[in-house]
Parts: sequence; C-alpha cells; structure tokens
Amino acid sequence: MGGIERLSAVQTIITWIAVWALLCFLEKRKKKVECKRVKTDKSYIIQNDNVLFPVFLFGTLMFSYCLFNVLTDNTLNFLLVISFLIFSLVCLFATLTVKFWKVEVNNDIINYRSCFGISKQYNFNDITRGVYKKSGALCVYIGQKRIFTFDDNKDYSLFEQQMAEKGISVEMIHQKANGFCVIRPQLVYYIVSVIMVIFFLLLIILLVLQEKESAFYFIMCIVIELISGLSFFDFLMDKTIVDKNMIYRRRGLKTCKIPISEISGIRIKKNLFRSNLVIYKEGKQIMSIWLKNDGVTWLQAKLSKEKVRFETKFQES
Repeated sequence: MGGIERLSAVQTIITWIAVWALLCFLEKRKKKVECKRVKTDKSYIIQNDNVLFPVFLFGTLMFSYCLFNVLTDNTLNFLLVISFLIFSLVCLFATLTVKFWKVEVNNDIINYRSCFGISKQYNFNDITRGVYKKSGALCVYIGQKRIFTFDDNKDYSLFEQQMAEKGISVEMIHQKANGFCVIRPQLVYYIVSVIMVIFFLLLIILLVLQEKESAFYFIMCIVIELISGLSFFDFLMDKTIVDKNMIYRRRGLKTCKIPISEISGIRIKKNLFRSNLVIYKEGKQIMSIWLKNDGVTWLQAKLSKEKVRFETKFQES
C-alpha cells in the first residue's frame, strides 16, 4: 500500500480542525494574560504575530507525517524524501521563530530570546548603530556584531524611537522618512501561501502516481491548491505606494490613484475574512488596504496629520 493511500481524508480534516481549535484557544488565553501588561515607551515587547503559529505547526506535522510515510513505503523515492524533509525543516524553523523569538525592553535593559529559546541580555547604551535593509528590516549592532534583526513583519516603532532619543545612528534613510512608502503584505503571508501551494501540489502528484486514487481526497487537494494559489496571487499583486501627496493602489489587475487632498474620509471596515482601511472620495469608496499590511499604521498617521476625517466605528459588510 502506498504512503499517500494511508492518509485518510476524513482523519486529516478532523485532526486539522481539532489542532487548530485547541491552539487558537490556548493562544487566546495567552493573549488575555499579556494584555494585562502595561505598555509604555520604555517598557515593551516586540514579538511575532502568534496567529500564524497553528498554521506553521500544522505544516510541520503534515510534512513530517508525509516524510514518515514516504520513508516507510515499499518503493523509496529520494526526491520526495528530500522535498518533504526540506519543507518539514522550514515549517519547524518558522514554528519556533513565531513561538519563541522575542525582544523585551525595560528602560535600558534588552532581553533577547532567539527562535531556539537562547536568551541574552544587552544594554541599550551599548548599541552603536542600526542598519535598514531594502526590505524594511532593521539590523541592530553592538560594534561590528549584529545582535538581532527586526523583520519587516514586526512593529518595532518604539525601538526606533528609543534609538533616536539616544542619538544612535542609522545607516540608510528609512523609506518612510521622506514621505515615500511601499505598503505590501508581510513576508510571512507569502511564505505560508507558497508552502501550501507546493505541499498540495506534491500531494496531487503523488495521488496521480498511485495505482488506486481516492477521488474525494484528490478533489479536496485540487480545491485547496486553487485557494492557496489564488491567495498567493492576491498577496503578490497587493501593493500600495504613497509618494508624498499621492496614493497609488494596485489590487489584482485593478489599479487606481488619488491625491491625499481629495480624500474625503477613511474608516475601518470589517468583513468575513479581514479588516481593511477604506479610503473614500466624496463619499464613494476608492480603495481598501488590509490592516495587516506593513505600513498601514504609518499611512493612517499620515492621513490623520493631513486632517483627513477618520471614523473609528467598525462597519460590518
């Protein structure tokens, strides 16, 4: 019996729902505890968004399970072994990073924990410089040694502010400093969608190679593959450019632009899947930007500075 044939579609779905529900429940309890902490300009925590932890953990379990089945199959396929091994390690690294990576600042004391749980302590006064990458990530140095890096999917604005207050030099001007900013989905969403596309593509190929195919499982994989592919395309084509007083928006194959002076108002609109920053011109919706996109907070602050009317009430679509 082939390795993939031993995967039960029903068991896979039930296991996924159970694991997701349990992890989301535990994460919700954890966030309630963390919300009780007081966040000030001198005491704060920078860490990853744990909402993706169940996704990466599920990917680790699924790729590991497929790797086990391929290794125990009668006909060993080294290409599949290498493929599943690579994706298992990638998902494992992402899982550890989301769960353990953290920078905690208390006045001048910095407690850093790596994705492998290794903790180190630094003093803010020992930091000599910061370096911005083209992606928007910030590398922090003590002398010639890089102590840690804030990726572009993290909110490290308080850390930037504290560096500026202490006069710590930063090499390369931040792209948002001169009124120019590129707003795109965070890198982690590209990674998740690509992993899903490749994973289910491999499953489809393996099902085709099996002598006895499961029609239900095959159709399910096709549907998830299409959803994953469309999600990746959506992330890839989601781009907003703010150039001084103009906003250029591309979503899918649709593009539009608007001068900030012509914006009549903005609001947060929540639909079934996401919350968006919606921009209006004369009461008509012109564009919407996902709130999870990197740079949206900066855009909101810029529009507020330009005295654009902002409604905080959430609207259900």
